[in-house]
Amino acid sequence: AAGQAAQIVFGFRAEANGAYAQNVLVSYDSGEQCLTHLSGSASDIEVALERSIVAAPACYISLSSQRTVKLYNRSQIRIDFEWKALASAADESRARAERIMELSSAASDATGPAMRRRRRDIELDPMLFVSGSFAIEPARGEIYPGGYCELTVVFSPQSVGNLSATAYCEVAGRESRLPLMLQGSGLGPRAMWLYDTLDIGDVYVNAQHRYEVVLDNHGEVSAAFSLEPSETRLGSCFRFSPSSGQLVPNEQATVEVWFKCGFLGDFSETFVWTLDGSPSPLPLVLKGNVIGPSLHFSVRELDLATVSLGLQEGRACSIHNTSDIPVKFVLRFDDQELGEEPPPFRVSPSNGVLLPHRKLQLQVDFRSFRAWRYHHALIVDVEGVGEEMLSLPVKAHNRLPEIVPVESTVDFGECFLKHTYTKAIRIRNMSAGLKAAFELVSQDEPSRAIGYYSLEPNEGIVDEDGSVSVVLSFTAARKGPLSLPVYVRIQGTTSPSFHIDIVAHSVGPTVVVSAAAIDWGKTPVLQHVHRPLVLTNHSLIPAEFSGQMRKAASPFALSTPLGTLEPGETRELSLSVHLEETTKVADDLILQIKDAPEQVLSLAATGTGSTIWSERALDTLDFGERFASRMCSMEFTLENRGR
Repeated sequence: AAGQAAQIVFGFRAEANGAYAQNVLVSYDSGEQCLTHLSGSASDIEVALERSIVAAPACYISLSSQRTVKLYNRSQIRIDFEWKALASAADESRARAERIMELSSAASDATGPAMRRRRRDIELDPMLFVSGSFAIEPARGEIYPGGYCELTVVFSPQSVGNLSATAYCEVAGRESRLPLMLQGSGLGPRAMWLYDTLDIGDVYVNAQHRYEVVLDNHGEVSAAFSLEPSETRLGSCFRFSPSSGQLVPNEQATVEVWFKCGFLGDFSETFVWTLDGSPSPLPLVLKGNVIGPSLHFSVRELDLATVSLGLQEGRACSIHNTSDIPVKFVLRFDDQELGEEPPPFRVSPSNGVLLPHRKLQLQVDFRSFRAWRYHHALIVDVEGVGEEMLSLPVKAHNRLPEIVPVESTVDFGECFLKHTYTKAIRIRNMSAGLKAAFELVSQDEPSRAIGYYSLEPNEGIVDEDGSVSVVLSFTAARKGPLSLPVYVRIQGTTSPSFHIDIVAHSVGPTVVVSAAAIDWGKTPVLQHVHRPLVLTNHSLIPAEFSGQMRKAASPFALSTPLGTLEPGETRELSLSVHLEETTKVADDLILQIKDAPEQVLSLAATGTGSTIWSERALDTLDFGERFASRMCSMEFTLENRGR
């Protein structure tokens, strides 16, 4: 209103130190204007930390230590302070912007309610000082003019080593925040092996061994320990119990070490143990020497001397286990390159388990079909350890002996076809100091058309400078003079050592007929008149016979035209004649013997009587009782059966 005055209050709040000036234009509704000049100066109030670096006492993980520092207010006004994570408000704005950008790029819906809430949370985040290992108490407060606040820095290390962080104290009335560097050293658990290297010396392969090592915790906190897995070949041979655990302060743990190794040689293996919270590992070194079992043979060399080709020779020896562990072994010979089948050397047993400080009897046999000097070795392979752990030289000389027959020709003389004859023959060994193993060479198929032969036995052994008797069997397969070679060889060879000639004359069966001719003489016609015929087989083989008349319509007949006579058998056959004329008739009986000459018997007979035949007997005609003086008649038929 007219005549009244209005007071205008101007406020001054500076964001940074320095001098500020600005003109203010005041306009009235009458159109008049008034220009006013405003000026001011801003400077930081006097607030300071006792020191800018606080080093907390070293501390074990899971424990805490603390140190104090003072914040002084040397100004004339009350101040508010708060501990921040970043050095300035501009840094905070940039950090918020980056977090919002990351959130937007990761979210599928940038405008949804959930996204808006999360953006708002980021924008309202005061970004106070937060650290995993450090804390400042109190985190915010006020200080009156001329006063101070005692701050406590708490150090709770989460890891081992030198740790640091920087906190920034934001004070109202100051452009810049006060930095406070926090430092501390985290201490891990303190445990150690009473001895970190264990030399176990010589140990047997594949034997189980047990040792102990001691882990001591001399620190002030519990120590959780564990073994890092080992991926080396030797590392898999060790086993630890326990492989993990926890020790309270001043406690010791005994760790059992089990060791079993399947290969030979010196070793040094480092096992890494870790302590939770400690960056430094606890190495444990185990070293030693894995040795194989101690084996030896009872002889230095096995000499089978001179052996006859095809015969078996053997020697005995023993193998000793002088070590403290059982040995699973396999025995073999280094003769595979010879390519002989079957292999010339054999050992029994060829495998097994030899107990500690025991011995095993071995039998080495040699048999070869090759004339050769053998120099080889019996090799011992130990299962799970290695090959050729031990070897024994073995030698033998295989020779071909000489054998001959005492008689080079065997004459069986006259022999019946397909009948087996035997004769004893002798085979002599001409080799001094050497036995001979002989065998009959199998007969080839073409020679079987001549005859069959065999030896009993068909193989055998002739002593040195000696002889042996064998039985030669022969069966002729065809008639006539025969000659057939029999071959004998040394077992395992392909060429005959000698041959024997079989000589024989083969014949068929011998059948004797009781008569060379049969004459019936006067024989009534129209009747069958029989005569006997006796056949005798005087041979050692069956005789098959057949008989037939020479003429086709012969009055003569043989009762058994076919048959077989066993060796030595006599059989009576019946010959018959049936005459139809009162004349003399003759014919020949041809008797054929298989594999023998045929025999011809002359047959003859003379017919007598009438050839008239009646069905009724005509020697008496009986009319029976009839009336007297009456004519009686009787009819009958007469037939002329003659030719």
